[in-house]
Amino acid sequence: MTVDSLKAEFENCHLTVAGVPLEQLKEDVVVDINPDLLGAGKKRKKKNYTKPKKTKRKHKKVKLAVLKFYKVEGDKVQRLRKSCPSCGAGVMMAMHFDRY
Repeated sequence: MTVDSLKAEFENCHLTVAGVPLEQLKEDVVVDINPDLLGAGKKRKKKNYTKPKKTKRKHKKVKLAVLKFYKVEGDKVQRLRKSCPSCGAGVMMAMHFDRY
């Protein structure tokens, strides 16, 4: 906003200070005016990071991973891993050398 636009805005308004209209004040009186101006607060500085972002681990895609869970010989299908007792059939438990 420029000074001229502020003056034009104040001329359109009926301004009073301590109950006295500004038109009745003397010419050489100093009046502090604090108008509400449009705008925001201070602009924030962009963060400058010291460390690079951690890269996420990409999972290896294994084609036909189901074949690792079953062994097929002719007409017979044999499970290579034990089914989970709490989750139910179809959920295989992990192969650890010291468990189950």
